[in-house]
Amino acid sequence: MNLNAVNRSVTLLSRLFDPDKSTQAFLQPTKGKPVFSENPKQELPRCKPESAGISSAALAAFLRQLHSNPQLRMHAVTVLRHGTIVCEAAFGAQDVRIPKYTFSACKSIVSLCIGILVGDGVLSVEDKIVDLFPDRVTAMTKMRLGSLCVRDLLTMRSGIVFNEIECHTNEDWVKCFLGSAISGEIGTTFSYNSLNTYLLSAIVCRKSGMTLSQFAEKRLFGVLGITDFFWETCPAGIEKGGWGLYLRQEDMAKLGLLVLHGGVWKTDGPNPTEIPVIDAAYIKDAVTAQVEAPAEYGDYDYGYQIWVGRKGKPHMWLFNGMLGQNVLIFPDTDVVVVSNAGNDELFQQSPYYAITAEFFSTPTSHAILTENSIPDIQSVKVQKAYQDFCLACLQICEHTEEELHVAETKAKIASSAPAPTPTAKAAADKQESSGKEAEPKAFLSQITSLFHHHPNPEMQKSDTAEKMQEVRQPVRLPDTAAPFLDQTFCVPTPTPPSSPNAADTAAPSPSDAAIFKEISNSSAASIGLLPLILQAIQNAYTKGFVSLSFTKIVSDGDEQLLVTYREQEDTHVFSAGITKSVRSTCSFCGIPFRIAAACRFTTDEDERPVCILRVDFLETPCSRVIKLFLNPVPHAPDTPDAVLRQEETPGTNLIAQALINQKDQLSEQPVIGGAMEMIDNAYLSYKVKRTLAPEIGLIRKNQT
Repeated sequence: MNLNAVNRSVTLLSRLFDPDKSTQAFLQPTKGKPVFSENPKQELPRCKPESAGISSAALAAFLRQLHSNPQLRMHAVTVLRHGTIVCEAAFGAQDVRIPKYTFSACKSIVSLCIGILVGDGVLSVEDKIVDLFPDRVTAMTKMRLGSLCVRDLLTMRSGIVFNEIECHTNEDWVKCFLGSAISGEIGTTFSYNSLNTYLLSAIVCRKSGMTLSQFAEKRLFGVLGITDFFWETCPAGIEKGGWGLYLRQEDMAKLGLLVLHGGVWKTDGPNPTEIPVIDAAYIKDAVTAQVEAPAEYGDYDYGYQIWVGRKGKPHMWLFNGMLGQNVLIFPDTDVVVVSNAGNDELFQQSPYYAITAEFFSTPTSHAILTENSIPDIQSVKVQKAYQDFCLACLQICEHTEEELHVAETKAKIASSAPAPTPTAKAAADKQESSGKEAEPKAFLSQITSLFHHHPNPEMQKSDTAEKMQEVRQPVRLPDTAAPFLDQTFCVPTPTPPSSPNAADTAAPSPSDAAIFKEISNSSAASIGLLPLILQAIQNAYTKGFVSLSFTKIVSDGDEQLLVTYREQEDTHVFSAGITKSVRSTCSFCGIPFRIAAACRFTTDEDERPVCILRVDFLETPCSRVIKLFLNPVPHAPDTPDAVLRQEETPGTNLIAQALINQKDQLSEQPVIGGAMEMIDNAYLSYKVKRTLAPEIGLIRKNQT
C-alpha cells in the first residue's frame, strides 16, 4: 500500500471542501472532449407506438409520471420495441440528440469488449491478473493477488481498495491498483469499485494492441454504426473504463439491442443481416447473476458489469450510471428503455426502475399491446391517443404558452376527426406495414415538428392551426429586469491599510470592510460557473469568482440577456433566454461544454428584486443555478449591494453521501483508517453545504 497516495487523497478532499480557498489539483485537467454535432444521422427505424405493439396512451402516461416526480429530474428517454424506436422525448431544456456523460453505464460496454476478446480466444475470464501484467508485478504482488482473475474484476470481487478519489492524485493507476490494500476476500466479497473496470480497460489494451477506443471503434461501435463518442483517459493514456464515456441515447439503445439479441447485431432493410459480434456464451453469463449485491444496491444482483434483476423481481438487465444514466433491457417483451437524468442517486434507489418495469417488463404491463389487443392504427381512438402522446412530449420539454396552445388545439382536433375512408385506410395500412414513416425526420425527436404529420392528412389543412402557428409575439424582457441591466456585480476588493509614512494613501473603504464582515457562508475563492462535480471529474478547478453582469441583446427579434461571468483566469460569455433557454458553448480549462441558459426575474419575501439564472450543461447530468438578490437603494452601510447564491444539481445530498462513502473506504486503510473514523458525518455534510451552496456579498458598479 502506498501511504503517500492515501495522504494525497485526504489532502485533495480537504482542498475540495475548503470554501475559503480555490482547489489545487494534483493532476492536469482531463483531455478535452470534442464539440459533438447536434444533428446526428438517425439509423434505427422509427414508427408510431401502436405499430410496434406499444400503447400511445400508456407512453403518454409514462412520460407524465416521470415528469411529475421531482426526485427523478429526468433529462431524456428513448423507448424501443422489436428494434424500432417508438418514443424519443426530452425534458426541460435537454436534447435527446446530444451525447451524454454515461458515468458507470459504460462499465457494461467495457464488459462487451472483454466478451469480444473471449470470443476471439485470446482471453479467458479465468486468466490471472498477475499473468496479464507480468512486467508490473513483484514477488509480493504475486503472493497477494495470485488468485485474482478477470472474472473477479467483472463481478466486482477483487477486494482492491484503490478507488476513484485516489486515482485523482496519482498518474500510474495500474501500479496503484496492483499495490493497493485488499478488503474482504478475493473472489467472494462484492465491493463495487470503478477501478476494477479500469483494469479491464487496461487488459483490452494489452490483449488487442490498441486503445480501448480504437478497439471499440473497430470491433463494436463500428459494426453498430456508432461514430460520435469520446472516452476520457487516465494520465497514462488508458481509457478510464468505469466512467468517462460520452454517448448518444440512440447509440446506447443499439448496445442494449445487441445484448437483448445475445450478442448478434441485426440490421433491417432490403437485405436484413445478422452479424455475430460478441460470444453468445459470454453474453449469457454476463446477464446472469454471478454475485448477490447488498440490499442498498436496489432490486439488482450483478453479472459481468451488468446489473441483473433479483429473483422474484421483474426480469430485466441494466447498464447503470450514477445520477440516472440507464439502459433497461426487458427480454420478456423485447423492449429497451434508455434514459438520462440529473438526480441524486448513486445506484438504483429511485422510483424510476419500478415505474419503468410497471409499463414495459411483462406482456401484461401497461404499455404492452398483445396481438389480440392491437387496435386499428387509423381509428379515431388511436389518432387521439397518439396526438395526446405528442402533446405529452411537448408538455415535458421547454415550451412557450403559444406552442402549448397550438399543440392542445391540434390534439383536440384529432379527438373529433372522422374515421378514415376505406381508400385512405388501405393506403395507411400499406405505409404502416412497411415499418417506416413517410417522412421519418418528423419523428418525436423533432419536437417543433411533432404535429406536421397528422394521421389524417386533412387535419394538416386546418385554418385554425395554421393561423395560430403564424401568430407569434416577439419576446421582451420584463420590467423587473431593469435593475440588473448594464450593471457589474463584483467581489469587493479590500483596500490595503494605509502606510504611516504615506499620508496620501487612501484609507480602507468602510463599505468594503463591512461587506467582507457580512460574507456569511463562503468567500469567492471556490466559486465558479462549472458545477463542482464536473470540476472534480475533469480536474478543472476554478480559481474563484470575480464578477457577474447582464446586458440586453436582440436575437431574431427576441430580447435576451448577454451574461458575462468572470473568474480569476476565465471569462464566460453566453446568452440566456427569457421564455426558453438559449444554447452556447463555454470552455473550462480548455474543455468545451454545450450549455443551455435561461433567466427569470422575481422578488423574494422581502420584496428584493431577484434574478434567477439556470445553466444546464447538456452533455452531463449537471446544472448550475445562480440567484442574485438586490438590496434596496439606499441601504445600510454594513449591507452589500447584492447577494450572490449559487447551487448545483445534483447537489448537496449526493456529494455528502459520496464523500461519506469515500471516507468509509479510506477508513479501511491501515494507519490512516482510525483518523478517518473519527470524522463526524454531520460535519462532512456541513462542509459540503458550505461549498455547494455558497453566499457572498457583492458591490455594484455601473458599466461604462
